[in-house]
Amino acid sequence: MRYRAVLLDLDNTLYDYNACYAAGNDAVFPWLEGVTGRTRAELEPVYREAKRRNHVALAGTAASHNRLLYYQRLAELLGLKVFGHADTMLGLFWEAFLARMEPFPGACELLRAVRPAGICLVTDMTVEIQYRKIERLGIGSLIDTLVTSEEAGREKPHPWPFTLALSKLGARPDEACMAGDDFTKDAEGPLLAGIDAYWVRQRASQHEPMFAHPRMRIVHDLVELKDALLAD
Repeated sequence: MRYRAVLLDLDNTLYDYNACYAAGNDAVFPWLEGVTGRTRAELEPVYREAKRRNHVALAGTAASHNRLLYYQRLAELLGLKVFGHADTMLGLFWEAFLARMEPFPGACELLRAVRPAGICLVTDMTVEIQYRKIERLGIGSLIDTLVTSEEAGREKPHPWPFTLALSKLGARPDEACMAGDDFTKDAEGPLLAGIDAYWVRQRASQHEPMFAHPRMRIVHDLVELKDALLAD
């Protein structure tokens, strides 16, 4: 393998974020139905509005993904006391989310195979919950470091998260690659920073690539990604 630094996304790249997210919501909404007397069908639009307001107010920052802020806004919109409601929803969500987590097939094998290079997870969201996810997946010993948008001050595809990761690993852009499931954040972003990109298109529902690039490859699972990295 020619790369000295391998940068990897976490959510929906190394494990199924969508399934875990659904499990978290399945824990929160029944509890909230009991508290409010409203149905899930009535509550979900209010939750989406709370989330939208948070994203608008905090666009481009890690805080825009802070789930406690989502639930705080939700409690406010529902006329509930924040304390005792927002924090309870947060606990229910993450307990169910983390319990559902398991690595995608080939994830641990990928990390072991590219271990001669430095490995950094480059992810949006806040650092505390990403540490908990890494612990739950049991991959902490297989990676060197982590960069979140909270630390970098900008979200992918801004170059700052990628350049910070390279700085931590002591590598140049031409010595590194980035792999992830989000075309804009994990392929277009690193290419603009001079880093080779591997778009991990694991879900059939994902769109076609927005463009072709000589330094971008498309793979369809983590086994294929491992083989591609070792062959390069």
